[in-house]
Amino acid sequence: MHTRLLILLSLILTCLSNPGMPAPFLAWLALVLLFVALQGKTPLQCAAILGGWAAVWWSSITWSLLPTAFISYSGAASWQAIVVWLIVCCILAAPYGFIGALWPKIFFANQWITCFIRAALFAVIA
Repeated sequence: MHTRLLILLSLILTCLSNPGMPAPFLAWLALVLLFVALQGKTPLQCAAILGGWAAVWWSSITWSLLPTAFISYSGAASWQAIVVWLIVCCILAAPYGFIGALWPKIFFANQWITCFIRAALFAVIA
């Protein structure tokens, strides 16, 4: 329950910090909540959490653009555009799932170095 609440709060704050939204400064707090939610999880759980988080985040960014553009340029039905949109969001979320699989395996004796390397990995790969 605690993990789900942290992930939900992270998603809400991330969506509020998207470009054009009222609070871009909330992105840092959103990532802190997400990273705290990953503590003590297995690689598979971390991959699922980060992959799912990223898929929802990408869908919140592209919900008004991608389905409309796909319908306009291809003449496809709305349901086809939604399916393509969801597939694209999952593809865009794949690197985050990869980061999640590596997350618990990155551990150093110095906790500051561990935090720095994990954050750098998140920034570089994602």
